[in-house]
Amino acid sequence: MSMHLQKSMYCPDSFADTFRRVIKESGISQRHMNKQPTRVIYISGSERSGTTVLNDILDTVDGVAAFGEIWGTWSSAMDPTHLCGCGVLLSECEVWSEVAGSHIPRDEIKETNARLMATCQIHRVWRESNLRNEEDIVAFAETVSGVYRSLASASGVDTVVDSSKTTAFALLAGSASDVDMRIVHIIRDPRAVVASWSKQKAVEYGTHVASLDSRKLSGILRRWIFFNTVGLWRLKRKYPTLVIKMEDLVADPAGTLDTIRAFAEIDQSKNMVNEDGTITIGGAHSVSGNPGRFAKGPTRLRAEETWRTELPLWKQVFVTVITYPVMLRYGYRAWAKPASHGPRAATAR
Repeated sequence: MSMHLQKSMYCPDSFADTFRRVIKESGISQRHMNKQPTRVIYISGSERSGTTVLNDILDTVDGVAAFGEIWGTWSSAMDPTHLCGCGVLLSECEVWSEVAGSHIPRDEIKETNARLMATCQIHRVWRESNLRNEEDIVAFAETVSGVYRSLASASGVDTVVDSSKTTAFALLAGSASDVDMRIVHIIRDPRAVVASWSKQKAVEYGTHVASLDSRKLSGILRRWIFFNTVGLWRLKRKYPTLVIKMEDLVADPAGTLDTIRAFAEIDQSKNMVNEDGTITIGGAHSVSGNPGRFAKGPTRLRAEETWRTELPLWKQVFVTVITYPVMLRYGYRAWAKPASHGPRAATAR
């Protein structure tokens, strides 16, 4: 690789040397860089907005493989009991065991994970110049690019789905020269998001129980507003972006999925919705994410309107007042059912 990693306060010798060795051992050379960029459908949005189910649905498209929240690869690989979305231990998964062996050497997992957490800071990755010039950011982007490429190769597909959600990781991962990133941003009524977070979510898979704890209201609203305003604006400036609403996916799954497939330029020949209105999912090699990643079989998408009865009135009013300017932008109303504006595409400028 022609890139020269110099010393910096953010990129100590140990990490630079590790990166060079990982690249060498995994067989990534200039001839790989000359190949077509790896197409990545990056699903962004705030938590509990439908990113996991969309990830699992896209995994059923021919030529596409979905891997959940790839930003969590390093921390997940540190846990010997961690399960892949396919239901087996990550270390025994036919896909992840191969990829981890090439790009996540066991003795450097902890350091790589620490580096991931250090670089995923919006104030550093916000500037385009940093994405091009800061050695540790460039090195990490190339490492993630190698993971994308190996996942596509191990799965025999042209397109990888990453549902990591966050703006920072999208900016980092997509800055590599051999990544063709498309953003599918999903938004959901904030009151439904709050209602979902107000209860613990757990899924049993054999003897394994995966759970997602509740979260404080202030943090939920702060992240919902950020992801759907400033974060989305930054992604639109850099990548082709399609914005969809979870409510539209529920109301018209066939039409919404056709729009996504056309936008991402992936196979559109298969009817993804069964005659009974369900969508068959399961088997995606999701490395991390919502416990729903273990779900399998016919799934019926449902509009979650339970917030109208589950949330106390004061909380409904509070959430509505705080988020209303953003809600209005996306067709949500204070008390009426949300208006459907359909998916909206934006081209990176």
